[in-house]
Amino acid sequence: MLLIGVVVCLMVYPILGESNNIIRDLVPKEAPQNLSIIDIHGKYLQVEWDPVSTDSVRGTFRGYLVRIWNHASSQVYAIPPEVNRASIEFFPYSRNFLTVSARNNKFIGPPSDAISFDAPQGAPNYPTLFEAHQIGNSSLLLQWNMPTQPNGILLGYKIYCTEVNSTYVNDATSFSFIVLDPLKFQTKLSDLRPGATYKIGVAAINCVGESLTNYLDVQIYPHYPSQPSVPDFKYNINYEEIDTDEICIEPVNHFEKEDDEFYMTKMQTDYSSKSSKKENPCYVTTRITWIPDVGKNPGSHFYVKYRMKGASEYFVTDHEFNNDFMLLKNFDACQNYDIIVVSVDDEFETESKKLETPVTSFPPKMNK
Repeated sequence: MLLIGVVVCLMVYPILGESNNIIRDLVPKEAPQNLSIIDIHGKYLQVEWDPVSTDSVRGTFRGYLVRIWNHASSQVYAIPPEVNRASIEFFPYSRNFLTVSARNNKFIGPPSDAISFDAPQGAPNYPTLFEAHQIGNSSLLLQWNMPTQPNGILLGYKIYCTEVNSTYVNDATSFSFIVLDPLKFQTKLSDLRPGATYKIGVAAINCVGESLTNYLDVQIYPHYPSQPSVPDFKYNINYEEIDTDEICIEPVNHFEKEDDEFYMTKMQTDYSSKSSKKENPCYVTTRITWIPDVGKNPGSHFYVKYRMKGASEYFVTDHEFNNDFMLLKNFDACQNYDIIVVSVDDEFETESKKLETPVTSFPPKMNK
């Protein structure tokens, strides 16, 4: 019988310790104390803390990690060991939380006590999606998306337009205007010169300021009228333009806030006082926004047909040549209406589907 022997080799490793001068990293023992905010400027926060003792690091001291976070995002900053102050970017228009920890080669120590503050608004980022569609012979319909980081109360969008060519920018043709509605993502540019090229821009605006601008170069081509595609539209009953003085107020102290409510704005509208000025609160302004089919032939402009439910005749508005919306005054919101929007391209017209508006209830007026 063949016997097979198994030899087990035991390898003896040296024990780490002071005798062989090898440093063993362990979890740091101390959390930095007295983390505090010393200044806020622009979009940056200045913080400082008490240094930890070298012995408490229990390994090679690599410095500190400052963490800042809010309800949606988090960021960590590495700070050198000889520094106990840092400038970090905060998350605007939200409650921010901060901690700091010491670290060595392998481990991060316990975090300091967390501190928090309500960050002020900051300038928004710009709409990343921006498109221009020619409608008719001398107009553009601009469309964009909401910025991913409003960083405050979004008020609307600013549109820039100037004529350009390969050698110059015609400053005499430059103009800009504001779309004062954060939920309106299109506008119309009219009376443009056929054959010309324009630099078109869109920027988002909030109570703090304006974002960077997203630009397009667009040439106006000859257009030959044809049957428009079927349009769509939106309606806003009891439409009132944003009052920026009411929405945007000055912030209070960021560091002495006892509750979690936002304080940077007063997002309220006193509808009862506005309605009390009207003899009949049912009569309101309704905004109709034209949404042409830009994938086919959108037409050049539009008009609106509307009637109270059950009426035999439609009221027909004037043609709207300059804007992508129309305001219907003294619209009885306490009644149902049938509304149709008509796209027009020279002698060609195409109606939208008919929409029925709901009945709106208004609270009774309060006697003052």
